[in-house]
Amino acid sequence: MFGYSVTRPITAASVHQELPVVYARMDRGMEIKDYRQAVGNTAPDFVAISQTGDYRSADEVRASLLSVFYYGRKFSSKTKITNVKISGKKAIVTEVSYLEYDIRKGDVSPAKIAPGHHSDRATSVDTWTKDWGQWRLHQTKTLRSSSKVERQRRR
Repeated sequence: MFGYSVTRPITAASVHQELPVVYARMDRGMEIKDYRQAVGNTAPDFVAISQTGDYRSADEVRASLLSVFYYGRKFSSKTKITNVKISGKKAIVTEVSYLEYDIRKGDVSPAKIAPGHHSDRATSVDTWTKDWGQWRLHQTKTLRSSSKVERQRRR
């Protein structure tokens, strides 16, 4: 074990090969409302930065996700990597994510999520490291986002 490093340098090739699998696993976690799978790669120091510059801690993001999982149904999630830059031991990944889900009428949400069909699209820059073979997401910074809610029709 002496003289052997278990961490290999991050390369663009390894990022292009491995991170799509990680994003797909996270997307699948969203679709089946599996909290651990959806956030399992976030680092303890994770922070989300909105396009207005607001910071949200890992705990705040996770609490918000739990609320969406509780009230949401029929999730569809897809993430596509559009650019990769290597900076030392970090992979800086630009990605576009799509999330759709339904909130049924009658749900009372403390997060004030409107009932209807939600469609969210975001372009973000994610900062990843790889320790002991495990990818860890440290930061996501939203560059652009759009949300649309199609209200439920009365029956």
